[in-house]
Amino acid sequence: MKRRDMYSIILKSLGRRAESLLFLPICLILVSELLSIWNKMGRGFVGKYRTGCLLMSILLFSASGVAAPIFGPPQQGSVSPSRENCRIYFFLSNDPEPPLNIRSSPEEREDNVIATMPNGRYGDILAEKNGWFQISLHGLKIPQGKGWIAANRTEYDCNEFRETITSFPYLIPGSRLVGTGTHAYEFELKKGQVLVIRPEPPANGKLLRDWPTAVGGPGVPRQAKGFPNPYAQWWRKTDDTSTPEPPEWRWIVTQSGSYTIYFESNYKGFSYGASVVELEEAATKE
Repeated sequence: MKRRDMYSIILKSLGRRAESLLFLPICLILVSELLSIWNKMGRGFVGKYRTGCLLMSILLFSASGVAAPIFGPPQQGSVSPSRENCRIYFFLSNDPEPPLNIRSSPEEREDNVIATMPNGRYGDILAEKNGWFQISLHGLKIPQGKGWIAANRTEYDCNEFRETITSFPYLIPGSRLVGTGTHAYEFELKKGQVLVIRPEPPANGKLLRDWPTAVGGPGVPRQAKGFPNPYAQWWRKTDDTSTPEPPEWRWIVTQSGSYTIYFESNYKGFSYGASVVELEEAATKE
């Protein structure tokens, strides 16, 4: 793999968790001031190699703040990872110079191309190695059923994670599922509390808000009647054709326990915007 391609993979990985680097400027200032003090105290080594020490601090700080995703399909009985180290197991081919080469090994050689694929194809990621994806494809003949492609010539994102909400209000950031997957946000509720989900207004040509695909919990079946979902006008009753879409969904908790908001995709992917999740205490009777 070319060096610029490796840089592209690194930058893409950092971008997925860019929020972990928000305090980098503050860290740099503190490190610089600390080295200045040491230098004034006569610490010759630090003073002489101040630039090198500063760069090392940057690398250590950056590395400590970036979580590594898990590549490959989930195993039976495996626990969903957190959002910080989400699982990635699906890709969409998007080569700027199509078709995308499928190779027998994770390296760029003239003699290891075993097949090609056009852009717009979905496939399974089996493993990742140094910026290459080991893949399998449905409906495309590949020797031994597997091959390797350059990761930076595809689109991919978190396919699976489970985030625990511990405080409210909570902002669910907009995200995207490439291919299949589930993004789950779980939290504890008490009977009588009021759960409020408020998606951002529709944008980019969308007509409706991005409601979760399901809200589940004790005694609540997935996609229960009257619960939000993006595939139907859930706020309308039978034969109702005029009630406008509400800006929020409110529900009084009927049973204490663990609840989950799901954003799911079956195959072709699913994108959703941001939503605010709030929790209110039920009004008490005087």
